[in-house]
Amino acid sequence: MSSQQRLHEIDALRGLSLLGIILMNILVFSFPYEESMLGDVVHGFDAVLLHVITLLIIGSFYPIFTFLFGYGLSIMYDNSQLKGINYYPIIFRRLFFLMFMGLLHGFFVFSGDILFGYAFTGAIAVLFIKVKAKRLIKAAIILFILKMLLLVIPFVVYSLINNPY
Repeated sequence: MSSQQRLHEIDALRGLSLLGIILMNILVFSFPYEESMLGDVVHGFDAVLLHVITLLIIGSFYPIFTFLFGYGLSIMYDNSQLKGINYYPIIFRRLFFLMFMGLLHGFFVFSGDILFGYAFTGAIAVLFIKVKAKRLIKAAIILFILKMLLLVIPFVVYSLINNPY
């Protein structure tokens, strides 16, 4: 896509969301490695402020970035269709590279890396790019119900059985 065709508002929003993610990472790097130790470090108003900041950043910047990642996949698909180029080899090569970089980054730099997760999720999302919205909504509802059945309900049952009170 040439610079004249780019949506500069999308680029600005992507940059803003990355800035928010960087701020969150700075916050994470400023504390001890184990999150379980935060109770020993942060008390009172500082703990409340930490939770508010975390909620605002995770609740705002990560979803914006995730939406823009998916939107970028969609734009690349549309552009490849206009040019008559096969989308799948190109996008899977890009996602494989992103996954590889995520693995390297996750193992050697920061265990909280998001690149691998985005690459993996993107590879799954690409498989559904031609599916109509109505079918996607139905599939999302089914997957949500399955998640509840497979993850949440067993956890609740386990908690009820092993409740020490």
